[in-house]
Amino acid sequence: MSDARITQEAADWHARLRSPSLTEADKTRFRTWLAGSPAHQKQYDAITAMWNELSALADSPEVLAELQRAEPVVAAPTPPVARGVSRRTVIGWALAASVVATVGIVVSIIVIVGTILFYVLVFGSLLAACNGLEPGVYDTGNGGTLTCG
Repeated sequence: MSDARITQEAADWHARLRSPSLTEADKTRFRTWLAGSPAHQKQYDAITAMWNELSALADSPEVLAELQRAEPVVAAPTPPVARGVSRRTVIGWALAASVVATVGIVVSIIVIVGTILFYVLVFGSLLAACNGLEPGVYDTGNGGTLTCG
């Protein structure tokens, strides 16, 4: 059996023996494991010694003083959860967009119709004025000229 495996088993037994749910069967299995190899006893003793040293260190005045001076650990605030856009908002924006599009179309139609009417009135009256005249340039009598043809 490898040293790493024996060390792991010794640590597992050390933890299990301190469990409040330790049974007599667990104690019997531990004694059997311990007697199975001198390496088991050696590793278990090493784990126990390390545990005792760490316990003594944890209870030392220096460590206790540091713990009292230490800032309490505060969890970082959780970022706000992004909320989805509500159905009402989507419908509202869609309605606003359709109104803007409709107004744009109506204004375009009015501009086009207005432009057509302007040209019909201006050029239609000019065409009517040339009705029956020979092609040429005529004096309008108010300082302007009329070109027909």
